[in-house]
Amino acid sequence: MVDCYIAVRSVTYAQKLIRLLGTHGIRARQTKSPKELTGGGCGHAVLVKDGDPTRLRAILDGSGLPPFRIFLTNDKVNFREYLSL
Repeated sequence: MVDCYIAVRSVTYAQKLIRLLGTHGIRARQTKSPKELTGGGCGHAVLVKDGDPTRLRAILDGSGLPPFRIFLTNDKVNFREYLSL
């Protein structure tokens, strides 16, 4: 498993997403977006440690919330975007 960062537009979306994931038994927390994802600017993210990106994508796609980008990392330095098939 890898750490999954879900990029969100605002603190409000982060809070909604954390509640949604909690209803599915997934622990998540709000964090600042890593600078590698924002180009040094500010941003918000939801972190799911040891997450399953396929499961996260399925939950997000069925949530009625706007689309979110999921980024994966093993070392918190190198990120790759998760693209579902």
